[in-house]
Amino acid sequence: MPGADCRQTIDPDVAAGVTYALKNVLTRGSGYNIPANKSYDIFAKTGTTDGNTMTWTVGATSGISTAS
Repeated sequence: MPGADCRQTIDPDVAAGVTYALKNVLTRGSGYNIPANKSYDIFAKTGTTDGNTMTWTVGATSGISTAS
């Protein structure tokens, strides 16, 4: 848990914009086929290495984040 001196450092409008873009990864983008209940507030980022030899996905909700 953050200490008592915790403060927000990202502008709320910037955070909302990034969240919106990452939600679209799951509804319209490269993460469209990821099996997830899209009625929840979830977002993700996918990626590949040069030559597509490896892929990765990072996902999150308001309460947890994961990576694979």
